[in-house]
Amino acid sequence: PWRVKDMAKEYNMNPNSFISEFKKISGFTPCNFLKKTRLNRGRQLLENTDIPVAVIARQCGYNSHASFAFYFKKEYGLSPLKMRNNAQSKYMLEISERLNQ
Repeated sequence: PWRVKDMAKEYNMNPNSFISEFKKISGFTPCNFLKKTRLNRGRQLLENTDIPVAVIARQCGYNSHASFAFYFKKEYGLSPLKMRNNAQSKYMLEISERLNQ
């Protein structure tokens, strides 16, 4: 697992300085950056694969489907399954439009 004190040590910084510099560069704290990165990866997997949500949750570092679903909905405003269904509907619409051209 990522820990701020370990990342700070890697750069010979104290944790508070590391957090401050990281935020200056990225606009996020290390924890928020990691959370957004994990959720974005989950979104990509939901939109582009048929991997079960529980498996995606584990692949993205969440201990439970419920935890992943809670933070996912908080970030994107949709449940993981709704995001997947929307992506599939959009894909089917694009195919239909191409076939009708």
